[in-house]
Amino acid sequence: MSFAASSRFMSNIIIDFHTHAFPEKIALKTMQLLSGIANTPFNGDGTLRALGENLRESGADMSVALNIATNPPKTQKINDCAAGNDYFVSGYREFGKFVQFGSVHPDTPDVMGEIDRIADMGLRGIKFHPDYQGFHVAEERMFPIYRKIASRGLIALFHGGFDPQSPNDVHCPAEQAAQMLERVPELTVVLAHMGGNICEYEKSCELLCGKFENLYLDTAFCAGNASPEIMIEMIKRQGAERVLFGSDFPWHTTEEELAFIRSLGLNSRDEAAILGENAARLLKIDI
Repeated sequence: MSFAASSRFMSNIIIDFHTHAFPEKIALKTMQLLSGIANTPFNGDGTLRALGENLRESGADMSVALNIATNPPKTQKINDCAAGNDYFVSGYREFGKFVQFGSVHPDTPDVMGEIDRIADMGLRGIKFHPDYQGFHVAEERMFPIYRKIASRGLIALFHGGFDPQSPNDVHCPAEQAAQMLERVPELTVVLAHMGGNICEYEKSCELLCGKFENLYLDTAFCAGNASPEIMIEMIKRQGAERVLFGSDFPWHTTEEELAFIRSLGLNSRDEAAILGENAARLLKIDI
């Protein structure tokens, strides 16, 4: 059944658009390392099994699993993993339903060819984390990469706003995100954390919300960080049809982020759109 074919079914769908999981051999070590950098506790052990358990506990139907190529040599390995090696193939059967995004490091040799490979493997999009990958989103060298991604019909998802990896240098501030969106209007962009993680929500609201047809914002990691008032204002300006529910598991659970969105007092139509309908349409998912 297509999500687009049944509004009754769509109104009940929950898709967590922003989650992370790692192969079991490195998952716990990776989470401990990242937790130390961020000075933030995590849930579970970073494995796909933990992500599946988190989804079941929350009642969510599926999630988008994101990984990041933190250096050029990791790019192809991460994309091969995301495309369906034994780890993720078994994950579909055993732990739940997941949509995989690939990743490219800007300094990867033949980065354009890797984007083609991501698209040809059937992945839905590409995750960038500029703080960990060492670039600013409006750097001139990035625009050919963005245009290539757009030409292959892929989604580009960016960490938006502050990150403890580089606390004194925000690599995706709202000003630069706006420049990117203006120059590549053909690129479908998702800015995570409502475009302004932890300390830049007001700036994101002013410079981004409602200004770009190609922009979606995800709600990951907002519970306890964004006030209900700023969230409601951002959703109002952006339009609920271009907001995507996300948790940032294993940093926050799907359940606690769901509770936050449901506490905002949105009307049922807007809440249903944010929790799953928008994601289903964007990802072109059939189940």
